[in-house]
Amino acid sequence: MRFISSLSLAVLLAACSDPLAPPRAAVSALEVVEQRSSQPGQLSLTVAVRVENVTDGDIYFNFCSSSLEREATPGRWEAFGGVVCNAIGADNPLHLMLLIPARGAREMPLHLYSWGKAGIDLFASTYRLRLSIATPMESAVVRGLGYNHSVQVLTTNEFTLKQK
Repeated sequence: MRFISSLSLAVLLAACSDPLAPPRAAVSALEVVEQRSSQPGQLSLTVAVRVENVTDGDIYFNFCSSSLEREATPGRWEAFGGVVCNAIGADNPLHLMLLIPARGAREMPLHLYSWGKAGIDLFASTYRLRLSIATPMESAVVRGLGYNHSVQVLTTNEFTLKQK
């Protein structure tokens, strides 16, 4: 009997099309809309971002977990800043995220702030954004194991800042 129940669980999990697979999406930083530097090495900027849902189900963009990275040396990226969000709780964390429907896309501004490092030429650096996309788990079996949603971290294209 134990063998049959194990086999049943294995067949049920196999029937789910990779239940732990992350959502698929495409993301790009469209343009730096606004940039300010209050003191050397510190930066605040607004970047227009496009997130495209290439799946047949809804995905959620967690804009509060967005971070700004700077290329410290060729091929090596370091965290350089992020988004400031209010700490708000919700029973379902997906309720605090931006819904992107199946096969849809959203463009939105992200307001980012750097943590600042003295002596860095902000305009000689290359940047990129790291964004989180979540999707609710469809499989009752997987939800029963304690997974409510899966998360995928996406990286945008690289960009530079223009001196005004």
